[in-house]
Amino acid sequence: MRKSVLTLFAAGVVLAIGGVAAADHLAKCPGTWKLVSAERDGKALPREDTENITLTCKADGETLKLVVKKGDKVVTEATAKLVRKGDKHDQFNVTYIKGFNQKKSLEGKTLHGIIHIEGDTMKVCWGADEGYPKDFTAAKDSGCTVRTYQRVKN
Repeated sequence: MRKSVLTLFAAGVVLAIGGVAAADHLAKCPGTWKLVSAERDGKALPREDTENITLTCKADGETLKLVVKKGDKVVTEATAKLVRKGDKHDQFNVTYIKGFNQKKSLEGKTLHGIIHIEGDTMKVCWGADEGYPKDFTAAKDSGCTVRTYQRVKN
């Protein structure tokens, strides 16, 4: 299991959440989500890094609390907040409480992303360190990561 990939998954999920009261896409985020696909820099992430990943989002005022697990183990904790609402997607910032990326701690780091939820499918994209992604692509050498989740129904 690669901690860096798991952390990125959590980041992707965490980024997808924020500003619950203000954004249509983010307002749909609370609940539990199962990761169904992930891509970074034009390549699908290995199955061993993507299977059995869940994201749980809980509203907390105008932020979302995010917890990413691989099986029963918590691999990432973060908060997300809406930056800008849009018709096609919302922009958000996610700040890490716990998590790693390529063996480096993400604690206290803030990443920028976009989120779109339609029905029970959530798509999240975050880029390299600067700016917000413009769409949900992770082209080769772009520094972007795209994650697709399905809502877990009770």
